Amino acid sequence: MWMWLWASVALADGNLVWKWPNETQVRYHLETVVDAPQGRVWLAEINEVARATRQMLVLDVTCRGMLSGKRYRVECVMDEAVLRGRAVPGEEALLKSIMEAQQGRLKGTVVTLSVGENGRIRSLDMQGSGASNARVAQIMENLRQMVRRAFSPLDVQLPKRGDDKGKKWSQKGTPMVMELMTNQGTSGGVVMKHQVSKVAESMVWIETTGRGTVAEGAMMEAGTSTMIHLTAKGRSQFNTALGVLDWSAVETQASFSASNLASFSGMKPASHSSWAGRVDEAGIRLEPVP
Repeated sequence: MWMWLWASVALADGNLVWKWPNETQVRYHLETVVDAPQGRVWLAEINEVARATRQMLVLDVTCRGMLSGKRYRVECVMDEAVLRGRAVPGEEALLKSIMEAQQGRLKGTVVTLSVGENGRIRSLDMQGSGASNARVAQIMENLRQMVRRAFSPLDVQLPKRGDDKGKKWSQKGTPMVMELMTNQGTSGGVVMKHQVSKVAESMVWIETTGRGTVAEGAMMEAGTSTMIHLTAKGRSQFNTALGVLDWSAVETQASFSASNLASFSGMKPASHSSWAGRVDEAGIRLEPVP
């Protein structure tokens, strides 16, 4: 019995390989919810500002990938975009108006990913939405940060040569799920590990855990007074026949370090939960398989 259980988990040898198809479209439904107890600022184009303690972005995207050297260039068109939020008291109508206007900026925009052969997302850029002034640039950066959260479940690095050898493996760099929502970058120590939990005929289930102590890149010189503790967990279902994820979800929990001055506010820093489900050829959104 124990030998059978070991085999069911460890025999993912050589099958965990990303294969973004050159000619075939891959469609995903993406959802992310960002909780920001201290409030996240949303700008209108002219003067007005609203704050949200919770924001949700829902995307339907159509992606095409092409291998270029040792990386894939993946272009995803945002076919549909819905942006919603929970405002601080008194700013509900304004936040609704701002978000409805900004979701229009996302529809039709192309997201370009640089993806390693192992599935790690190395960069994400948004095209097709020029910034006419500094305020619009701020608006677009805020949207880009939400889009990064939405795509974070797809940032699953697979083991070398597609063989897990029955062991956990680490994701290099700073995974998207462990990034702070800032244009200053995320600095600090992060550890994220993946492990195969189940194998079927054309499906591999992967469990993910991560932890780290990080700060905004521009704030690292301030030392421990800016540090944030992050933990993450996730689970994914990788389709070995197609070479892409069928379904994936991640979530984070965040807290200020004891020496972080913000810890005295009693509020936690921002955290998020995100999931992605592939949409098959019949237009059916795939759900997680037990």
